Amino acid sequence: MAIVLALITKSVWALVFGALAENVVRLAITHYYGRHAPARFAWDREVLRSLRRFGSWIFLSSAVTFAAQQGDRLVLGSLLTTHQLGVYAVAITLSSAVTDVVGTLSGRVLFPLYSMVGKLTNDDLRRRVRKIRTALAALSLPPVLVLIVAGDVIVHTVWDVRYVDAGWMVQILAMGGCVALIGQIGPIELARGESWIGAVVMGVSAAALVPCLVGGFRMGGEVGIIIGVAITKALDYPLRVWIARRYGIWLHWLDLSLFAISAAVVALGFFVRHALGFPPVW
Repeated sequence: MAIVLALITKSVWALVFGALAENVVRLAITHYYGRHAPARFAWDREVLRSLRRFGSWIFLSSAVTFAAQQGDRLVLGSLLTTHQLGVYAVAITLSSAVTDVVGTLSGRVLFPLYSMVGKLTNDDLRRRVRKIRTALAALSLPPVLVLIVAGDVIVHTVWDVRYVDAGWMVQILAMGGCVALIGQIGPIELARGESWIGAVVMGVSAAALVPCLVGGFRMGGEVGIIIGVAITKALDYPLRVWIARRYGIWLHWLDLSLFAISAAVVALGFFVRHALGFPPVW
């Protein structure tokens, strides 16, 4: 439909009306096709109350999630120069690439598992969560640890000298991202029907953003700001631990093992970096 409208109108509005026409046709087909009788409107007050309660928290959670994930740009716009803000944009994009992908993967892999099990937490669920989290950590931690050890080398290789400061920014931000990755457990609160928990978690992250950024700027200038952003990322770990303990899926030995392995790899990486004659990290 969009192609036909585009040929006729030669306008970008063909994309809009084409998508609208597609959904209308789908609605009409699914309304009649395969039914003994057309569907009729129905009103279930209990379902409506449940949807309103669940959906209102989802809406609030979406709002505070945007504030937590994008609010740093709003705050930093008043603290950094245009050049510094552009350099920071490169650093945050590079350092967040892995964590964003893993967050999406954990949601798509763990959420169906939580939904299938329902409200029951047992040894089988913990065993399966352990296997999935271990696999995700094996995929995600290596590139993040590389950014911690050699993020500046990567930036200096790919970008020109105007973005040289993005190197040390990537290393610091990747540290916060590493802590957050270790605590990744997936959206179990949604599978259990408690959407308010996600709103609380993201609300805490959003509330901590401004104090961390402003406090870091006052104590350490540009470096302090980046450390403040990394702290807000790392704060995700204790919040996820709280959620995991609430539902009985906190695997503390797995977390401790991942922290120990990450620390050992980073220490070895810094040693090799020094032995090869690379400049000091900071």
